Amino acid sequence: MPSCTGGQISALAPLTETVRRSVQPKLQPVIRPYCSDRDHADVVHVCRNVYGGTDDLPTTINAAASQPHTHILTVAASSGAPLDALLCCQQRGDVLWLWGARTREEARGRGLARLLLEEAELLARRLPGVQALQSVTVPANATMWGVFSRCGFTPQHDPIVSWPASDTSLAAHQQLQQQHEESLAGHEQRSLLSVLPQVAAVATSSAAHQLLPHWRPCRSAQELNGALLQLRQPRTGMQLARLAEEQQQQQQQQPGKGPLAADSFAFNWLPGEYELIPAGWPVVQQLAGQGSVLVLDPGAAASSGQPWPEQAEEERHAAVLVLWGPSSRGVRYAGIVAGSPAALESSLLHAAVADPRCCKFYVDCCGRFQHQQLWECTPGERFDIVPFCKLL
Repeated sequence: MPSCTGGQISALAPLTETVRRSVQPKLQPVIRPYCSDRDHADVVHVCRNVYGGTDDLPTTINAAASQPHTHILTVAASSGAPLDALLCCQQRGDVLWLWGARTREEARGRGLARLLLEEAELLARRLPGVQALQSVTVPANATMWGVFSRCGFTPQHDPIVSWPASDTSLAAHQQLQQQHEESLAGHEQRSLLSVLPQVAAVATSSAAHQLLPHWRPCRSAQELNGALLQLRQPRTGMQLARLAEEQQQQQQQQPGKGPLAADSFAFNWLPGEYELIPAGWPVVQQLAGQGSVLVLDPGAAASSGQPWPEQAEEERHAAVLVLWGPSSRGVRYAGIVAGSPAALESSLLHAAVADPRCCKFYVDCCGRFQHQQLWECTPGERFDIVPFCKLL
């Protein structure tokens, strides 16, 4: 753990009489692990104005700190001073996942976020099996984008779409919550398509309906991995080639560490609430056991002889849908990995049946398409998610 450095002595002053001037000791920031008893009040203070005062990190950090393979780094002016910044890290297979970067308002601009990212990299290099650092931010967060860039992180691909906008999702959630209570008294259960008819107008295409019979629960981890690999195959291939070139140019690869594989957790994940969750993670396996991870299987459709909608060469009528459940604000949300507009629309239709109160979606289009008509049919400002990665 870093400690304060001692004083420094200036050069001899060129005066008629030699004078030695001492310089006041310069204290270096102290990096130490998070301690809930000591640091939680500081975290509350640091996060008090983040996201307009709605930051949930103070309510989740202690539970996160108790999870296996989790390291929460903090930095303070001295060993006894309040913390000025923090960064959460968790080893997820061959990736060290980073989140929760926060800096006290009075301490911003001092390079503390960069200091913690560099410390996280040192940590990752000590952890067996870790080959990459991964995190996310939003395009509007120019500060974090700049810190990532200066520390050698690069954007992996186009943003994950966060749709609808948070205010729109929350309003729809509240409306559905009220209607759900009424449905208990005998009224019909409604969904996002009911409260936002403009979404239904876009999503209820004939192509989306043609795909509906081909949804089924995911049967195994191998099936999920295979579906994700197929959907992302062209993009992942380009990413691997680019990362290998960067790694060769920088000559940073450690002895004994080979290049990332296509099934690395750096690529094989499901989109969550501002998070990339590995497909092999326990929570995904648990949801799959509950029937909340579903696949749209083009192979089954092809063998059934049923009509199949036309698709562009770069598109693929396949998808993965994971129903995550309620977020920290209570809004039920889902992750979608889709290969075509029709597959995305079919995902929304299927989610409306499988989890009618689902009001928020995090969508990975796999570099195959965009669906501006859908994104723009609901109001509000979206904060899409950009994955960043750095190879070790």
